[in-house]
Amino acid sequence: MSELEQLFLKAIVPNKTFVYGYELLPFSLGHSLLLQRCDSPLFGGSKEGFQYTDFLEALFVCRHSFEYSLATMNTSRARREQLWPQRRHSWFGLRTLDWKPSAQILLQHISEGLKAPVFYARGEGGGAEINTPGHCMLVVNLMEHAKQSLSQIMNQHLALSWWLYAGIAEKRGQVGVTSKENQEAAAAQTEDILERFRSGKLKMPGYKPEGKNGAANGAN
Repeated sequence: MSELEQLFLKAIVPNKTFVYGYELLPFSLGHSLLLQRCDSPLFGGSKEGFQYTDFLEALFVCRHSFEYSLATMNTSRARREQLWPQRRHSWFGLRTLDWKPSAQILLQHISEGLKAPVFYARGEGGGAEINTPGHCMLVVNLMEHAKQSLSQIMNQHLALSWWLYAGIAEKRGQVGVTSKENQEAAAAQTEDILERFRSGKLKMPGYKPEGKNGAANGAN
């Protein structure tokens, strides 16, 4: 099996991940957009660091469908907090436990979803300038060429969406996919969020990193 085949297989059949006993859904485009919408520190939102409440909100989003999580965005923060896992687990005293190892598992889960094939434009380039956001172009291409519905795109594994996009574009002669750069980029993207976390750019109060290779892996 080639390197590209292995990467694609991980995108189409992602590892199962459990946090606080909940099985997370494959990290999707919908999850990414919702976390950006609620100003999650994971995607450049709040600059106050990654707090316990941020972890719970991200966990809530990642274990539900895009449509269900989107519906909660129309409610108040107080109401959303009632839906978060802390209420259910408070009987077991989990609120007082160290939540940071579980947060690392969640971050690893998200980083796996952010892996995308590396592709380069073919030919001389040129043509009209495109200012449409990348996520929007991803949706437009998958709806037009893969005949996927908006709901399907918003809920399927984000890495798979990018693979489908790359396959469509390569078939049309617009891009080429390269294995060596893909492998290097995938390794870098796997560590991207965790590296921000370890370097202090994404802070968790009281967390002391144990080393570059000490991140927890929650995939089973």
